[in-house]
Order: sequence, then C-alpha cells, then structure tokens
Amino acid sequence: MSTPPSPIRLLAIDPGSRYLGIAVFEDLHLLDWRTRIIEAKGRNVQVAMRRVRHIVRQSIKHYQITVLVVRPYCRCPRHTSKVVAAMVKELQKCGTQQGLRVVLCDPQRARQFLCEDARATRMEVARILATGRYPFLSRLYEETKATPWYREKYHLQMFSAITLGVYWLCQHTRLPSTPHAAGH
Repeated sequence: MSTPPSPIRLLAIDPGSRYLGIAVFEDLHLLDWRTRIIEAKGRNVQVAMRRVRHIVRQSIKHYQITVLVVRPYCRCPRHTSKVVAAMVKELQKCGTQQGLRVVLCDPQRARQFLCEDARATRMEVARILATGRYPFLSRLYEETKATPWYREKYHLQMFSAITLGVYWLCQHTRLPSTPHAAGH
C-alpha cells in the first residue's frame, strides 16, 4: 500500500514598495494571511530587505514551506520602485538558499483564472475570494471595499498573494478546486 503524498506547503508573496502581501497554504487550506508593512517613508532599500528576509525566513521555518510563489517585478512605467525590484531578487535568492522551489507567477494570469468571465481587477478577485473560496476573509474585503478610491487599499496586497497561491496550486497540482480553510 502506498503512502499518500505529503501536502504542499506554499508561501505566496506579493511584494510592494511599502507592503508585503503574504499567504500560507497547505494544499488549498489557507493557514495564514496578512499584510506586513516593510518600508515606511524614508527607509532605505537595505532596511526593507532585512525586514523582508526576516519575515520570509520566519514563515519558512514556522510553516515548513516547500514552495515559494512570488509576483515578479514588472518594468512597466507604473512599477518604478527600486525597492520592489530588489525585493523580488532577494525573495528568489532567499528561497533558493532555503532549498525551496521558487516560482514567479504572473498576477494578471492568476486574476483571470479566478475571475473567469468577470473583469479581472484586484478588487473583483478579492470579492471572489471573500465571498466564495474563503468567506472568513469577508470582513477584510468589506474594509478594503469601503476605502475611498484615493486612499491606499491596505489589504489588496494580501488578497493578491492569496490569488497567486490559489492559482499556482490549482494549475500545478491535482488538488480539488474547492478549498478548505484553517482559520486564522
């Protein structure tokens, strides 16, 4: 008799210039989700990198991560942050040093996968995640939705990380597409 395959422990990260969206999965079970502030105005790249390294190493050790999924840096005009470019490289380096499978995942493709026929905006994906897959996120979605358009939507980075994780797991494993949540 064969033993069942061990679960995939995945850490999905959506790096931003000020915030780091984090989602931890065991298969499609969402174990942890959060947004971490990594750079206050006036900090330099080295300080941000130290903070990111600490957060990632802590998560890898605590959750025994096997796969690291990261949103790649985009060189389009609205993504001009040197911090984000350095962060993506640092995340790749840190994951490789820890012996993880490191994957760069296209956020647009991930959003389109979850939205199917709907317009694949970050807010639409947050709505789909909070009302369907992970209803315990509904309070965070409502907070984000209530934020005026001209204010930064703090939790969107976290919802983006969850999107990357769900997409990669559904595309690269034989897991059923219905999730089970573990509570926070």
